Amino acid sequence: MKTAIVIPARYASTRLPGKPLLRQTGKYLVQHVYERASQARCANLVLVATDDPRIAAAVDSFGGRAVLTRRDHPTGTDRVAEVAKQVNADAIINLQGDEPLLDPKALDLLADRLHHDHSANMATLAVPIQSLDQFHNPNCVKAAVVRSPLSATANPTSRRAPPASCNTSASMPTAGLFSFNSRTSLSNLWSSWKISNNCGSSAPAMLSK
Repeated sequence: MKTAIVIPARYASTRLPGKPLLRQTGKYLVQHVYERASQARCANLVLVATDDPRIAAAVDSFGGRAVLTRRDHPTGTDRVAEVAKQVNADAIINLQGDEPLLDPKALDLLADRLHHDHSANMATLAVPIQSLDQFHNPNCVKAAVVRSPLSATANPTSRRAPPASCNTSASMPTAGLFSFNSRTSLSNLWSSWKISNNCGSSAPAMLSK
């Protein structure tokens, strides 16, 4: 399976403009993320999707590949969707541009799970919430999981605590790390997902649409 990892990077961030170009370590933030992505065994292609020539120039300066996108995308997923139409890949991984410490093995796990579940159009990684503080923390993106004897369904991710009607919940440790089959319409992703039955363990579980 040919996998492309696409890193959305926007210059005009509301909270921290120019964040992808921060370089306190001597390397751009987006460079750290790019290099992590390139270390993944599944990475046949790594691209930065950006709406700003300054970010594209920075990526070019360290030997990376950048694709300029429209400026009016409301989310990083929309930016990835534009680029996904231009690449020849069986799967697309959306890797946020502010994850410089991401373990490349997480990318490999995500691609592997999607590859082996042919019914899945989308996958992400999750682990069980470990504390009440984490449960209520809006900085922790969560997926509410409703279990049945044979399967489990995950509602769309949210920063809010899942409703009490859910049997369990899982937090997203990789902050917006998603993979999609190339046949998937990226504009229709946030519907119900099913989650693999190993979600009750401490190891990352796959949620898939």
